[in-house]
Amino acid sequence: MNEALKRDLRKRLRNGLRGVAAHLTMRARLYASKHVDTGALRQAITYSDGPGLSVLWGISLRHAPHGKYLELGFRPHWVPARYIGRWMQRHRVGVTFRAGGKEYKSIRAVALGLYVGGPGSTLEYGGAGARGRLFSPGGRLMERTWATKGGRSEFLPQGKVGFPILRPTLKKTPKAALRGAFLRGYRKGGAAS
Repeated sequence: MNEALKRDLRKRLRNGLRGVAAHLTMRARLYASKHVDTGALRQAITYSDGPGLSVLWGISLRHAPHGKYLELGFRPHWVPARYIGRWMQRHRVGVTFRAGGKEYKSIRAVALGLYVGGPGSTLEYGGAGARGRLFSPGGRLMERTWATKGGRSEFLPQGKVGFPILRPTLKKTPKAALRGAFLRGYRKGGAAS
């Protein structure tokens, strides 16, 4: 095979893989839209050329460092308000509405923080439920398992919470759609780079 044909074939194969990655990126961003705070995670789903003819697809941890924990799951845990104050403001946690439309912060909620992944969370849970340590109304520390509002995820380990995007996208994307995306990219030939 002469060198010109080899170069053309490499370009076509890489463009086919880029087509698949672009299709998966679009679908993953749509799926990620059902659980959005700032949109950073959704926008961090991307692809780029890898070594050889490979194309890498995933979440850019540079733009969404929390993406790793949401994708792979984490144990529910307490986060003091000083670390998530802006999130609490955006979601009006610790804010009480008063007459005249003015907002007043509830000192108790702001001073405490938030139990991330706790009962009532919109994150998904793995296995039979999320597991963590909570205080009883009497103030006693206890281990407990619960379901979250996000529902059960087959992609999370037992007892963890998160919001997997990449694996569900890959599993739910029809193989025919991936073949079509590859062929469209392949047919572009050396046009795309």
